[in-house]
Amino acid sequence: MTNSDPEYSSATPEIPAWLKSVQGQVEGLRFGVIQITVHDSKVVQIERTERVRFDLNSARSPGGDPSNAYPATGGRKPPAFSDRKSGGETK
Repeated sequence: MTNSDPEYSSATPEIPAWLKSVQGQVEGLRFGVIQITVHDSKVVQIERTERVRFDLNSARSPGGDPSNAYPATGGRKPPAFSDRKSGGETK
């Protein structure tokens, strides 16, 4: 069955540019926040904050890759505060 009404249109309404931008930001985001700023009912800014999470438990479990557990120290556990030298001196 077809509609012969001339005002009927099967065309999809155009998606606003800001909405396309938000969609693109969300599609590439694993963990994080998309913040939309609106002034006078208009989107003026989109901010994306991405978080990278490390699963420390899986890296320490049997078969886990310990080099991923503490990436900043090359897989070694960073020293505890009590293990560090006082006075801020480094050697």
